[in-house]
Amino acid sequence: MNGVVRWWASNPVAANLLMIAILIAGVISFLRMDRELNPYVEIPGARISVVWLGASPQDVEEQLVVRLEEAVSRVEGIEEMQAIAAESQALLFVQGRMDIDKDAFLQDIKREIDSISTFPQAAEPAQVQLFRSQDEVMRIAVTGDESVTEKELKRYAEKVRREISLLGGVPAVELFGVRNEEISIEVSEDTLRRYGLTLSEVASAVRSTSFNSSAGVIRSDGGTVQLGTRAQADSQEQFEQIIVKQQPNGAVIRVGDIANVIDGFEQTDLMATVNGERAILVQIMSGPHMNVVSMAASIRDYLANADGNLPDGISLTLWDDASVVFEGNINSIMDNFVTGLILVMVTLL
Repeated sequence: MNGVVRWWASNPVAANLLMIAILIAGVISFLRMDRELNPYVEIPGARISVVWLGASPQDVEEQLVVRLEEAVSRVEGIEEMQAIAAESQALLFVQGRMDIDKDAFLQDIKREIDSISTFPQAAEPAQVQLFRSQDEVMRIAVTGDESVTEKELKRYAEKVRREISLLGGVPAVELFGVRNEEISIEVSEDTLRRYGLTLSEVASAVRSTSFNSSAGVIRSDGGTVQLGTRAQADSQEQFEQIIVKQQPNGAVIRVGDIANVIDGFEQTDLMATVNGERAILVQIMSGPHMNVVSMAASIRDYLANADGNLPDGISLTLWDDASVVFEGNINSIMDNFVTGLILVMVTLL
């Protein structure tokens, strides 16, 4: 050991060259390293969802959740399962052991889910997605005053989400505070009796024209019927023209004759407000191999450019920005590096 130290002491040029090489390697590594809020860890797991419109939480538990758990439990490598039985929907979160292949694990789950043949006929096909653990990096509030309708605010928020997704280095963008659009058909019990109809007959007439995805509900004094499918009609006027019943004399009874058709949003307690105004939150999420600093700079530039081209009554506000703390930590590291380098140079001199 003394011989090694003696050699470096007698060859200062070689020692200085080694120090310079270490400094250069450190700077290059610092510039090329990922800048993430937290280390990105891919956890083997899946999120399974099944929609069964109109079903109660108890029916969802007995007819969907139990069968999902029985099927998924046959997959090897499961560490934990969590299930949620809500109105009209079942959710199952499955986490596997860290030592298994996540892709093979997901395929095994899909295979077992596809083998289930005892789901209720009205239930939609199960959706199986890879579970991802993500952090929120930034949050943008899209707000609208009283002159802006909920649909206009939703359309603009979706536009913002699409445009931010196209920026370089943005892993994922999600919307929070958005209600699903829904056609609701409201009819009173008195009207149904006057025309000799029942709520189920009205629902069957609407369903008979359907071919797409769920998006409607029929309400009356006597109850609510969730439509299992979106009708061929895509607007309030088209829904009103759906024939409910044809009389023996050839006259027809249409939905618009007996009901109030509303093209609006599903009834839910979900709502976001900022400073008293309705808002939709655009959430920028983390991902693998991301650079928080450059991504945040791109989004700030986007907001600055969009500020002068906003529709009347709509505003964009950067509500939360975790990258500020991250940049502060990076600056502290650089300050400590420079201070340490100066002290080393002074000591050597």
